[in-house]
Amino acid sequence: QGMTIDLKSSKDQTVRIPTQAFLEQLCLQCAAEAVAHGVEKISWRFSFPTAFSPKDLQEFRRIWDQITDACAQVTGVISSDAFPSEVTESIASARFFAEHVKAPFATGTVCIDIGGGTSDISIWQANKLCWQTSIRFAGRDIFLNPLYKNPDFLRTFQVDHPSLQSLKNTRGNRSAFYAQADALISRQGQGWLDNLKAYASTGEVEGFVQLIAVGLSGLYYYVGSLLQYLHKTSGYKPQMPNVYVAGNGAKMFHWLAAGKYDSRSPINDLFKAVLLKASGFKVDPRMFAVKVSPEPKAEAAFGLVSERKTLDENQGAKADEVLAGEGFMESGNPCDWSKTLTAKRLTNGLDAPQQLARFEDFVQTFDAYAQSRNAVVSPIAHDDVLINQIYQHLSQTLADFRGVDEKAIHVEPLFISELKKLLEIKTDEWTSNNP
Repeated sequence: QGMTIDLKSSKDQTVRIPTQAFLEQLCLQCAAEAVAHGVEKISWRFSFPTAFSPKDLQEFRRIWDQITDACAQVTGVISSDAFPSEVTESIASARFFAEHVKAPFATGTVCIDIGGGTSDISIWQANKLCWQTSIRFAGRDIFLNPLYKNPDFLRTFQVDHPSLQSLKNTRGNRSAFYAQADALISRQGQGWLDNLKAYASTGEVEGFVQLIAVGLSGLYYYVGSLLQYLHKTSGYKPQMPNVYVAGNGAKMFHWLAAGKYDSRSPINDLFKAVLLKASGFKVDPRMFAVKVSPEPKAEAAFGLVSERKTLDENQGAKADEVLAGEGFMESGNPCDWSKTLTAKRLTNGLDAPQQLARFEDFVQTFDAYAQSRNAVVSPIAHDDVLINQIYQHLSQTLADFRGVDEKAIHVEPLFISELKKLLEIKTDEWTSNNP
């Protein structure tokens, strides 16, 4: 029996301890069900994001060892393996698209599993893994943080007063807010989407959709950067692959299509534009597709229990390398955006570049789409003041890494750090315009 556990790293023991207790209770329930059906052995399997630092992964493995030992002692059902089996979330979800959806991994495929805390990316060609990475930029950054800043927005969708008040009562505690919001979305989220057409033209909803469009298209721009990097360094053929989106965060795409997204939705013109611009590939946009999983959130679980070996999963990026996505300065020398970052490089000291070339290119590409006839979002309002805010944020982020213990560093793409700050600024503007 396999299951996917979504445990994102936290130094806060008030989060880690109850989470471990919940996981243990869940696994004990599974083991009890197994005993009731005459099962004597269980193969425990878990997935994890590559964004985990070595300390995170070590702690995660320790938790799993404790859980499986406890299950064996209480239920008598032993583990069939010496240790629980593990695989990265990016590979687990890719197995789903390869074996269940029959995606064309031979010619090239990109899989993006968007969860609450991380987006796990894997890039394939000739059925081989070319790159995998995990980015701490996902549903919470794109969808939940705007609601955290402006929970009253949900009145638009007739969210009842007790539910809304419960959300407001968690202000100041993001973990509690995320838990309350996730539960509310699980109960009512589909109803919001079903009625989205009735509210899509209101200023509040248009602003909220704009934030989602900026976040997701920025994620796609980074994927395009990965493709260009692989083409230049690893011989990845300049064929734009289909992009498949998995995870609970895949549901955000429906907000960009008045409640019902598919590969023909107009917003795909934006996604294709940023992918092509960032990759530099000269490909007809009609030659590739952007698709959302038919079973969001089930993909990694499918991949954990899949026994077929249709993919060569033994390649990919080094575990400690992350594509910067934006230029930087090292020892006074300019470094291109296509350089990789490591914890050692960050702790030794880096500085922001003279110009945020990739960030500005993304904004310009977004705006070029937004000014087209069929655009469904508005341009990103930006000026020198906004660019300077992003620049100062990146400078401070890099300065904060100096001298930090390498093992404690979560290496993040510089472009993603810029994108997070952009969303934060635009969320504040949206909140102030819709009090």
